[in-house]
Amino acid sequence: MPAPASPAGAEGKSLRYGELIDDVAQRHALDPLLVHAVVETESAYRPEAVSDKGAIGLMQVMPATGMRFGQRALTEPRANLEAGAAYLSWLLRRFDGRLELALAGYNAGEGAVARYGNAVPPYEETQTYVRKVMARYARLRGGASPGIPASAAPAAVAAARRVGKPKDAMGGVGDMGQLWRIFTGGSNAGGANGT
Repeated sequence: MPAPASPAGAEGKSLRYGELIDDVAQRHALDPLLVHAVVETESAYRPEAVSDKGAIGLMQVMPATGMRFGQRALTEPRANLEAGAAYLSWLLRRFDGRLELALAGYNAGEGAVARYGNAVPPYEETQTYVRKVMARYARLRGGASPGIPASAAPAAVAAARRVGKPKDAMGGVGDMGQLWRIFTGGSNAGGANGT
């Protein structure tokens, strides 16, 4: 009897790395679904991926970033995930749990976020990246976090699409910080999962 066919595409690859991502995410106090959203966006689960700028592997980690977080073998899935998750966790702490800023820093560097007054830089690539990761994260979470009714999902996705647009007169109602508070059940302090 032939072996069952493995799932195709990114969904099948996500299953292949599911346990590893769960383990690494837990070690770095991250929601595994957030790590999945980053991996899907960065490499579509291809550990051999290398960007034009030299970013490597599942989480597209730059060699200098890998070394900064103690990882050199960035083509190996565990090392790559460890470096990328460590950096993302560090960014969440650096930007007080503001996921949109952590993701912007992951894409453009924390210095770029700081140069723009702790805001998502006005780079089209970075703004698009943050929107994509947030939309994928919302999709993976079923549109809402635990304890949030499914009817809140459209508002969360709409907020993800507003990254990089001016805050409204209410001081940012509907901004990515609000989306993060929805995902974490009201907390925007600490880091991922309120830690």
